[in-house]
Amino acid sequence: MSGAGWKALHSGGAGRRLPGLVAALSAGVAAVGPLRRASGDPVMVLTPRGQVAQLAGDGLYRFDTVFTGANNAAVDAVVLALGIPLVARAWLQYRDGSPRGALLMTGSLGYLLYV
Repeated sequence: MSGAGWKALHSGGAGRRLPGLVAALSAGVAAVGPLRRASGDPVMVLTPRGQVAQLAGDGLYRFDTVFTGANNAAVDAVVLALGIPLVARAWLQYRDGSPRGALLMTGSLGYLLYV
């Protein structure tokens, strides 16, 4: 990227603060899963095809099967443990003007968008 284009990319105020806001909101959303986890027994339901399925019972993932609820809780934990610190580190490098930080920030924000 040319010098003028790189300076234009870093001169905007929203572009310098938005990743921090995204990281904070993502951390809050990902923290809801572990805080509102199922505490009771699974609930047995009859599917429209006549099969029995176990739902998580209560908590955030009460309408998901036990398997899917456990997977969603694991994704929340990975986002909190790895995704948010990665965005924070990339954001700091980006604010210092590092092209590597810009690339890392793009990838880490893409990851948060994907999950």
